[in-house]
Amino acid sequence: MNKNKTSSSSKRHDSCEGSSSDQRGTSIEVKVEDGKLYYDKKWYHRGQQIYYEGKEVGTKNSGLICTISSSEIWIKRTSDSNKIRIYITQLQKGKITIRRRSA
Repeated sequence: MNKNKTSSSSKRHDSCEGSSSDQRGTSIEVKVEDGKLYYDKKWYHRGQQIYYEGKEVGTKNSGLICTISSSEIWIKRTSDSNKIRIYITQLQKGKITIRRRSA
């Protein structure tokens, strides 16, 4: 009987920790308005050169923003001209980061 009480209280504790880590993951404000991407207090637009990096895409790749939609952006890699898709949620969670690139 005590095991059930202990496990239920530990579950509550775990869920609290999960929600706090989710809040930390969504600390980056990302939004799309009029075909422009607002990310990390900067606006990005179609045709802009950027650097992007993350575990899923590798370290510091350069590319060109091809398309910006409400759920994803498409980047054309400079190295081989292939396109990659980055979801807005990946940016919000910090899994992938983007930065402006000087032309």
